[in-house]
Amino acid sequence: MTYDIIIGNGILSLSMALSLALLDPSLKIRVIGRANREGEARVAAGAMLNVYADLTNVSLPSSEGHLKFETARKFSLLWPNWIKEIMV
Repeated sequence: MTYDIIIGNGILSLSMALSLALLDPSLKIRVIGRANREGEARVAAGAMLNVYADLTNVSLPSSEGHLKFETARKFSLLWPNWIKEIMV
């Protein structure tokens, strides 16, 4: 049997697996990752939850800082719909 494999079982990989399964139920998705993930997201979670903390009065006025802010703002607006979508 052939599978569509996603390597990694963190939040991004699991979100991708769920999105693909919802888009195309014919896919045979298998997620590969460690069984024990206790405490795995501690370091990354701070960055994902508070991307704005990286922006300072020096970095924000730069084109890169402005792009980072706008990108973070844009994607943060998608979270409520994503939560509704996965709560099926």
